[in-house]
Amino acid sequence: MHILVQVLIILSCAFLTPLAHADEITDTIDKSINYYELGELSNATTQLGYAAKLISQKQVHIIARLFPEPLAGWTSRKAEGQSTGVGLAMNMGVMSERQYQNGNNEILTITIHQNSPMIQAIKPILTNSSIVAKRLGRSITVNDQQAFIQDKNGTKKLTLLDESKLLIIETKGEEVLEAEMMQYARAIDLNQIK
Repeated sequence: MHILVQVLIILSCAFLTPLAHADEITDTIDKSINYYELGELSNATTQLGYAAKLISQKQVHIIARLFPEPLAGWTSRKAEGQSTGVGLAMNMGVMSERQYQNGNNEILTITIHQNSPMIQAIKPILTNSSIVAKRLGRSITVNDQQAFIQDKNGTKKLTLLDESKLLIIETKGEEVLEAEMMQYARAIDLNQIK
């Protein structure tokens, strides 16, 4: 009987430990709640701000995984990202970016924004077709979503707005083809960003 009790204790620890062990985000939120219940509002606010920062960092990592591998003849840098203005009073969103370079040393940069004030600034423009043509270029479709492409002074720019997400693909170089930009754009699934 004594051995059976030991086995049950070991098994219960093995199965319950993952359930009882939370991640750093939920631990920080729990600390904030504890401080709040103790009336330590300053500490509660600090912990919530830190939890918001951790969540934004997690979003940056999720977005960074969405960038496609380089096309044939292209190389790329590792994706970089940042969360800006994170805190209880101000959330400026998250941004992640990856640069690609072809054999002619032409650069293509893909930037993905989430919950950025830039998104709110672009939304009103989309309701006015004359402004859209001037600022964003001609309308195209990428993955069944409306996007815009502009070609000005050797720089091409593809812009796609999806709810709280903004995808921008920008090139510097005359020889970067629109078809290459489209291949990169089609390879990104913005629906994976929550």
